[in-house]
Amino acid sequence: MCFDYNEWYNRRWRILLRKRYDIWVRRVAKFADRQQLNSGSSMRRFATLFLALAVVLSVNGAPVMAQTTTATVNGTVTEPAGSAITGATVKLRHVPSGTVYGAISRKDGRYSIAGARIGGPYVLSATMIGRKKAEISIASLGLGEARRIDVVLEEDAVTGSVIEVTAASSNPINSNRTGASETVGEKQITSFPTISRNFQDFLRFSPQTASAGGGTSVGGRNNRYNNIQIDGTQLNDLFGLGSNGAPGGQANTTPISLDAVEEFQVLVSPYDVRQGRFSGGGINAVTRSGTNTWTGSAYGFYRNQGMIGDLNQTNYLSRGTDGATLPVGEYRDTTVLTPFSEFTEYQTGVRVGGPLIENKLFMFVNVETTNRTQPKPQLGFTQNANGSLISSIADSVAQILTTAYGYNAGSLDNQQVTRPSNKIFARLDWNIDDNNRLTLRHNMVDAADDIYNPSRTSVLLGNRLYTFNSVTNSTVAQLNSVLSDDISNELIVGLTTVRDSREIAGDRFPTVNVTDSRITGINISAGAENFSLRNSLTTDVIEVTDNLTMAMGDHTITVGTQNEFFTFSNLFIRDNAGTWSFNSLNDLRNGVAARLQYSFARPGFPNDWKAEFSTAQLGLYVQDEWEVSKSFKLTIGLRGDMPLFLTEASFNPTADTIKLNSDPTTPLGLKTNALPSSSLLWSPRIGFNWNSGGEKPLQIRGGVGIFTGRIPFVWISNQFSNTGVEIARLDLRPSGTDTLRFDPNLNPQDPAFYSRVGSTTELNVTSQDFKMPQSLRINLAADRELLDGVFGTFEAIYSMNLNEIYYTDLNLGSRSDTTAFGTQLQGGRGVYGTYSGRNTTPRTQTGSFSRGPFTNIIELGNTNQGYSYSISAQLRKQFSTGWFASVFYTYGRSFDLNSGLSSQAISQWRFNHVKDNPNDATLSASLFDIPHRFVASVSKRFEYGGGYATTISAFYELRSGRPFSYVYDGDLNADGQTENDLIYVPKDANDQNEILLGRVVSVGSGANRRDSLVLASSTTRSQLESYIARDEYLSTVRGQIADRFGAREPFVHQLDLRLAQEIPNPFAVGHRLEITVDVINALNLVNSEWGRVRSVNNNRDLLLRFEGMTTPTMIKDASINAGRPIFSYTDKKDPFGYDDLFSRYQIQIGVRYNF
Repeated sequence: MCFDYNEWYNRRWRILLRKRYDIWVRRVAKFADRQQLNSGSSMRRFATLFLALAVVLSVNGAPVMAQTTTATVNGTVTEPAGSAITGATVKLRHVPSGTVYGAISRKDGRYSIAGARIGGPYVLSATMIGRKKAEISIASLGLGEARRIDVVLEEDAVTGSVIEVTAASSNPINSNRTGASETVGEKQITSFPTISRNFQDFLRFSPQTASAGGGTSVGGRNNRYNNIQIDGTQLNDLFGLGSNGAPGGQANTTPISLDAVEEFQVLVSPYDVRQGRFSGGGINAVTRSGTNTWTGSAYGFYRNQGMIGDLNQTNYLSRGTDGATLPVGEYRDTTVLTPFSEFTEYQTGVRVGGPLIENKLFMFVNVETTNRTQPKPQLGFTQNANGSLISSIADSVAQILTTAYGYNAGSLDNQQVTRPSNKIFARLDWNIDDNNRLTLRHNMVDAADDIYNPSRTSVLLGNRLYTFNSVTNSTVAQLNSVLSDDISNELIVGLTTVRDSREIAGDRFPTVNVTDSRITGINISAGAENFSLRNSLTTDVIEVTDNLTMAMGDHTITVGTQNEFFTFSNLFIRDNAGTWSFNSLNDLRNGVAARLQYSFARPGFPNDWKAEFSTAQLGLYVQDEWEVSKSFKLTIGLRGDMPLFLTEASFNPTADTIKLNSDPTTPLGLKTNALPSSSLLWSPRIGFNWNSGGEKPLQIRGGVGIFTGRIPFVWISNQFSNTGVEIARLDLRPSGTDTLRFDPNLNPQDPAFYSRVGSTTELNVTSQDFKMPQSLRINLAADRELLDGVFGTFEAIYSMNLNEIYYTDLNLGSRSDTTAFGTQLQGGRGVYGTYSGRNTTPRTQTGSFSRGPFTNIIELGNTNQGYSYSISAQLRKQFSTGWFASVFYTYGRSFDLNSGLSSQAISQWRFNHVKDNPNDATLSASLFDIPHRFVASVSKRFEYGGGYATTISAFYELRSGRPFSYVYDGDLNADGQTENDLIYVPKDANDQNEILLGRVVSVGSGANRRDSLVLASSTTRSQLESYIARDEYLSTVRGQIADRFGAREPFVHQLDLRLAQEIPNPFAVGHRLEITVDVINALNLVNSEWGRVRSVNNNRDLLLRFEGMTTPTMIKDASINAGRPIFSYTDKKDPFGYDDLFSRYQIQIGVRYNF
């Protein structure tokens, strides 16, 4: 009796279905009861039914081709006259592995072969009794490609005759293309320059991408809104603490070895509803696999500081060589060549793949290790004129801590920091039988990064160093099954675990910051790094993706599900040993502190209390791919995603009872325990593809649809960590005759802490109506082959926000049109607190809060404001005869209310630059707004001399600089936050009545001490006027408050090169040695003034410093009224500095032995 796998498969999985259904229905029912969803009636039944359907689908079948990890070949089998042939046997054979895929032509002559491995070559054959066998050679199949190949079978009286033809190569004229996407194949990955060896480097081949703060923005959206998939399962930084969107980002590692990646796609607007979980872009990669031939590669890459250019830094001085002040607006250029700091970095690895059982079982393994070693110097005193004095004071700080408190703070010697990363990737492919194929793969990344960043203003003693550790393990099982001629199955199950933690260099001890009047502007810091004492994160993700697809004549119907289950455990208590500030070395010696910041677990909670919570996101979808004719294809689908928040935060009864000032009798009813209610987010989509036919056809494609993503879950975790129940915080400053005594052994269980003045509690809550990000996206495109192998594409995309994040402070003070002196701020800016008059340290300016014992109450909610669009034109030539070339230009804009740049709720709100009310931001450019982008890339492989080959590749990019804001250094609107108020741009900076420039000094002593206003000189006024006049942005907004991200950094030019030389091994056929040289920013290698990247820090420039308000008692000119803001200005030519790394050329050499 033969074993029927399909019968066993269906029986076995239906048994598991019952178990899985019972478990998850009970969980959802419990969740519905806890959330009191409509008294357990309609919403409870709906959530239960939704999950039950997802479970049913996940055990009952999957798609012909889920457009995630495989390719499809379909078409018709006909007679020469065009009549359909029914019952023809069609087979697709993957030549390297011997894997055979099969189908039988249906009544209409159609056939469909799904789940084919990407790559090639392939041979497609069709046979029918009484007809000649047809064989068609296919060079390769691309990721997500649906290749149409029509077969004609001629009559033949001679058995065994064969007609052989060659199919056209893959190109952009593809009926499967509707929305914007870009495929990056193996040849591009191996041919073009990269130093980081991160597959995300190659996202720049897509016209709709742009570099964005360590990650890649797609379609002008936050890079955290992207969804990275490897072999059909997510591999994202789901919590969202890193900048590149992938796990391990904080340890500066890559999520997978580049040698393990075979091909990937960048999906911008895929109208196939099987693609989801992003409102930015989908990044879908497939890994390498073994074949019937044993192949492998051993490789190594190396670079050091001698392979990085000197920074040619041009400084602009306002004084001439004789020391005389130059005329206003003129500057003397001086050049300083700064070598890159010493370091060494190497990467070594090996990959091997081949058959364990020929035609049946294949393996692929890749092992890679990377390490960077670098001494870190103390810039704060080595580049300061008072270096010896700074060093002496720092040594004294260390000595005091050792003698008085027994703490070893470390030394000022250069700290040796390392950055190791180890990767292991393994994959098995098993052809169970002709209808079933199983893939198992595991990816492990173990990385660490020593963090130690002294600066010109900050001197760090050695034990301020900390290490960030990250370990990621990702396992995926994928089963592809052909259930019948019309139905195929793909099931993908994934488990990912991420373990992140921080490790301090020395013993547990408070952070100690010391300033001293003898070294103005320098801070000396010792002790444990204040954010690292209690800081770890555990992430577990289970993912099940499953679909059922049925071919029905002209229609291909797909029903599927995608389900993700997340569990997080986040330990984060900043300043957990206390952060103490001292105003002098003597104050430290005497134990008299100027400030204490301290966060700790309240009594009843462990010192290492963690925010632990679970969430899920369930997805169901149905789709019809309708081949209306050979030239027109329509795809219509509907997707529903349901986020579930399965854990409650703690309930704070005080927050529930606080009252509004406007209604002191009614409690606000703020529920710190309540997470957003579950709601089904619909994503209908429709896409089309029309082909004009002919030798060089015109293809018109496009569509419209909704895309539902997810946010970094740290934005939800903020609510668990800031309920005011578990964590308490002190911020103490002595006043009057009070003394704050240094105590390195604070007792967090001491009730006296709760009675101290300065205790603070911040609350974070999430709106009950909050929804995951959703955007409506429309695109229209045309593709055409213009010359042989040269294709042109024109694409337009428009996207508008349906649900986007927005933060408000529910505890913001009420708005006043005037200051306490009855004066109005320019531009109609409101006032939200009180001023204390002189404010020599604007950072300490505080506003008045309106409710309860809390400071800020930050609520995460939604807005529908914001949109983006782009227009691109591209010419490309696919790889043929050794050539690849592509050139494109993209113009695009992106606008939002809040670009979502931080991980903490308070930072999301306070650093959102505003004109007036920080709770009412105005629509303006997004940080991810890069209007112009021009890219040209070319690669050519020259073969000669019996196996020798040279490949030369170049990638050039010209793009707009990033946007930034002009804000005040200080708190002009008294909302309690600094550096978030956009400046008012005067019509004439020389007019003292429009802008008051000066500074405040103290005169007299004791009871006779008074503040005195010292007006700025006419030269200072003229310098500010000159600055505004020559600034491309500020000169256009005189008499107005500047826009958020209204200004822009200069254009960026970057040329990257790669040279690869292959040398054959004369003693082993197919073996060859390859030597590579990668050059990043080659323009800078040619000329040290080229390729420099000029930027501002933290996306803003502090052009004017708010010094405080004039008061009636201040000594000043009688014509100057009280209640006027005072600003100071320090002259500069422009706001830009040089990026220390990307303004230099970088070279990396590599050696590889291929066999």
